[in-house]
Amino acid sequence: SLPHLIAYLSQNRFHELTVPRILGRLSARSLRRRSPLNRVSLVRMPVMMLHSTLDRNVPYRQGLMMAEALAKQGKNYQFVPLKGATHQLKREAERRVYFESSSGFFNKYLGGSLR
Repeated sequence: SLPHLIAYLSQNRFHELTVPRILGRLSARSLRRRSPLNRVSLVRMPVMMLHSTLDRNVPYRQGLMMAEALAKQGKNYQFVPLKGATHQLKREAERRVYFESSSGFFNKYLGGSLR
């Protein structure tokens, strides 16, 4: 949700650098209309979301909100929580989950093998 993201980022130390880049000249109405959370009905392809539970760039709760919206509309999606991980996926085990999950998703929906 773009409005939720802007509200979250506005509380952070460097909000003057991040928020204007996202917001630009968009009105609150335009921001809501462009928000992926409000456009779930338009999703036609399978969606994969990998989200770190300790992500400080985009709160984990926002990933859950998107997963819930996709589920509510019966969309084909996969949500993979990266427990204890930050946005940067600093540990090898976190990157392994990321790449293995991505590879499995791509193999399932694009066919062939990525190994």
